[in-house]
Amino acid sequence: ADQMKQYGLKPAGDNGTYLQEFEFIAAVKLGRTNQCVLEGKGVPDGKSELKVDADFRPLGFTTNASVSGPMAFVGYGISAPDSKYDEYKDVDVNGKIVIALRYGPDGNDLHSELYKHTSLRNKARTAREKGARGLIVIAGPVDDPDDELMRLSYDQSFASSGIPAISMKRSVVEKLLAPMGKDLKSLQEEMKKNKQPQSFELNNITVSVTSEVEFIRERTSNIVGHLEGTDAKLKEEVIVLGAHMDHLGYGGPGSGSLVPDAHEIHNGADDNASGSAALLELEQAFAAEQKSLKHSFVFIAFAGEEMGTLGSSYYVNHPFFPLANTIAMVNMDMVGRLEGKTLTTYGTGTSTRWGELLARHNRDSMFTLKLVA
Repeated sequence: ADQMKQYGLKPAGDNGTYLQEFEFIAAVKLGRTNQCVLEGKGVPDGKSELKVDADFRPLGFTTNASVSGPMAFVGYGISAPDSKYDEYKDVDVNGKIVIALRYGPDGNDLHSELYKHTSLRNKARTAREKGARGLIVIAGPVDDPDDELMRLSYDQSFASSGIPAISMKRSVVEKLLAPMGKDLKSLQEEMKKNKQPQSFELNNITVSVTSEVEFIRERTSNIVGHLEGTDAKLKEEVIVLGAHMDHLGYGGPGSGSLVPDAHEIHNGADDNASGSAALLELEQAFAAEQKSLKHSFVFIAFAGEEMGTLGSSYYVNHPFFPLANTIAMVNMDMVGRLEGKTLTTYGTGTSTRWGELLARHNRDSMFTLKLVA
């Protein structure tokens, strides 16, 4: 903000400032009420009350609620009829609590045809749409040798599953399957080998689940400045230049950090100090040539982008100039590598003009960077 002021940009934030504040969910923590009780003939001793954070843990996108009902195993919890793989086809889960393995029959393979169906949000959405009351996620022995509960983290792109959703130790589930003559590892190996669902109901077993998580809210700010164009007509058309200034903040649960418990700034020299530095350079350069600018320009240093494009989403919903007047946006993210003086550009298909601009600059002998779409 100080740099924008120094360059001569006008404030485009809140109340005549450069700061555009917004609230976001920084983290999620266990609520006071989390319970999971198994009952029935298939349960050791007829009843088992599980321990939170040891035997089960709510998922960050769970709906805070209490549900109970019979159980059903739905393999990986995937319904993909177009790919001829539907684990809900031959099992009725309406009113039941479903158990699903992480990943898919091809593991966590990015190139798998079923990969797009393997995210937890898709599993929860599918379970809800099929009529399930709740979702239990376990780590399969083939893909996850360690029987660990999933971290409690918040997914900004999937606020709520619409049903209670928990992570559970597979050792708990294995004890339920044993009296039925079923083995979790054998089931998983069969699904991987033949790509055929192995779904079934767990007879004589009911589960009661209460899940509760609490959101930790904090405030941050985009930093926004603008330069007004000089052409009486074209100045109404706005070009936005932006870069995200955050990396992972102080880390913490849900940040994606490899050391989430280290409460210290996670600097990102390339992601995205390079883009932020480029934005500052452009602010200074455009401000020095403001008298020759026909269009108006908005410069935005976005906050919260690594947590789910929070800053840019907030600006889109609270623009300084009407979005209808915004004719183009260039976003700079990790521009510091420049191997072979090549600059990669994405999103050029959003307008026919981008391809023309790239081709023109690549033909210009004075332009030293090669632009690759």
